[in-house]
This record gives sequence, C-alpha cells and structure tokens, in this order.
Amino acid sequence: MKPYIKNGKMGVLVSPNYGSGWSSAYNDNRISWDERVIEKWLELKGSDLDKYEQEDIMEAYLQNIGYDAYMGGYSNLVLEWVRLGEFFFVQEKDGHEKLIREKDMQRYSDEEPIFMKTREW
Repeated sequence: MKPYIKNGKMGVLVSPNYGSGWSSAYNDNRISWDERVIEKWLELKGSDLDKYEQEDIMEAYLQNIGYDAYMGGYSNLVLEWVRLGEFFFVQEKDGHEKLIREKDMQRYSDEEPIFMKTREW
C-alpha cells in the first residue's frame, strides 16, 4: 500500500464534523492515507452520483481491497495535507477528527493520538 503523495505532501482523509469519525473508526488507520482509497474518493467526489450512491460504491470498493468498511462520517470527508517526513496524528473527539501536525503537537500532548506516522518515508 502506498500513500497518496502530490507535490511533496501526503494526503490524509479526515472527517471534521461531529457525530462519527471515519479514519479513526478503523483498526487499520492507513485507510486515511492509502493512495487507492483517496483516488477512489476523488473520483466519486467529482462524479454526478448522489452521496448515497457514492457511499455504496466506496463501501463495496473498500471491502474489495481488504478494509472492513465503515461509512459513518464518509460524506463529510476532507483531504488535508502533511509535508513528507512530518509527524502527525488524527485526533478524534465525539466523531470530530482533526489532523494534528508536528508543529502543533506541543499544544496537544495531553491528547491520546489515534495514530502517528513516523519519518520512515
């Protein structure tokens, strides 16, 4: 699995609305930066399909590539960017996901990270 990289940055999908998180709901949080997932999300987002059709197609796609599909928070996804090599984690509270970058980590050191990417790229 490869990360989604454009112009020296890695894309990360997060669901910023309250209710239910998306990337934080998986045991395998690589789903949020998996190139295949982001490319499919971009394809569906740019289509004429309504959000329910998009969710159905994405759910089937995720299952097909080996993820346990959970679609809560999917319709609110946004693509955020992290510099290559930068530490980050996705913080989740009451379903609201927030991308915390290395420069912001001092302020969030009391929070429990959902996952953190290392500099191993």
